[in-house]
Amino acid sequence: MKKTLLLSILVLLPGVTLAQEQTDLTRYNTSVSFALESNELKVLTELTIPVSALTNNKAQLFLNKSFDIDDIAGESLKEYSVSPSKKVPPWNEVTLSFESVSKVHEVTVSYRGEIDEAAGHGNFIASKGIHLSIDSAWHPFYKNFATPMQGELEVILPQKWKVYGPGSVSMQNNAHQMSVTKDRIDVSFYASPNGNEYTDGNFTVVYDKANKDRAKRLATAGNNCLAALNGKFGQTEELESASLVILERAGPSFARGSYLSVSSQGGRSKQQSYHYICHELAHNWTSLGNAMSHDYWMMESFAEYVAAEEVKLNFGTEAYEKVLAAWKSRAKKQSFVWRADIEQRASSKVNYGLGPLKLKQLKAQIGEEKFARLLHWYMTEQVTETEQLLKHLKELTSDEDALWFRLLLEGRKTDSA
Repeated sequence: MKKTLLLSILVLLPGVTLAQEQTDLTRYNTSVSFALESNELKVLTELTIPVSALTNNKAQLFLNKSFDIDDIAGESLKEYSVSPSKKVPPWNEVTLSFESVSKVHEVTVSYRGEIDEAAGHGNFIASKGIHLSIDSAWHPFYKNFATPMQGELEVILPQKWKVYGPGSVSMQNNAHQMSVTKDRIDVSFYASPNGNEYTDGNFTVVYDKANKDRAKRLATAGNNCLAALNGKFGQTEELESASLVILERAGPSFARGSYLSVSSQGGRSKQQSYHYICHELAHNWTSLGNAMSHDYWMMESFAEYVAAEEVKLNFGTEAYEKVLAAWKSRAKKQSFVWRADIEQRASSKVNYGLGPLKLKQLKAQIGEEKFARLLHWYMTEQVTETEQLLKHLKELTSDEDALWFRLLLEGRKTDSA
């Protein structure tokens, strides 16, 4: 039950661009080393925490419960506490309390521990490779699953190893240095001693022995979708390249910007793989204000809509109809997408089912040309709240159409999907 709860939370956190001012940004400077024979890591991280990330002068972070914390220190740190999380039982909640009202606080955290590969989260440390992500809470991140971070990660491994992640990687001072300059909610990467990879154009697939035969097909699919999305939405911010790591492992697939990590256990068909890759790449043009808010439906539903359109272009109407059927199946018994008086995030059945169906209805209501303009605006601007979408829809069409769509989202119109 605990494992199911954990995976249900984590699988729905994609790679997204978060709307956040640079002055309000948490930064990390982290160094991690490994004992491969014992699955252990040792971490020293320096966190710069802005006052905007605090509640009642406190920052609340998650960290793996099995880790031993050697020290937490900071000039403005009053005290800290570590307690088991009721929300996610395999993790601890680390609460940092600050005594001064300052714009930023600097804290150093050192800890060590073992990554239990049998825990089902898909993370591991071994001679075959290292795969670390939010799923094991190996690196501190905010309890709300929403506050973004950027920073530098030093991965201490032999030079022959290759490191992949949602940032640029280089060798500095005999260590692998990953620089993450886009907002992410966690720190994720994969390291391999053999560097098995296949590149098609601007898309690279990194694979283990079990997935060698799938690498070329996935790389071609990724490059095709990347080119298509850049052509549609990349005029102001092009995604130059992306990578996908496919491993025979447990745990959910996930994406962090241009870095996708996929479990091969799903056995996706060509169409399903293409759909998944396009959905995750589309998130490079979506914005997220709060991953747990009721406005979250936009980010997932628009990405799902965009991916379905790419499936139709590449696999035809029959394949597209299968996507629609899946949406309708998920949407059963879901009465509404969004309401202004509700705060919590809707279920995956809404975000990946009812939501894209309502976007399809909106296209039928306002016409293909106006919907294309609305879609392009959403994908290229910082849109994080449904009220922004409704306001722009009103400006683009009419008061009547904006009201019609509001009622549709609220479940107060019964038009068939």
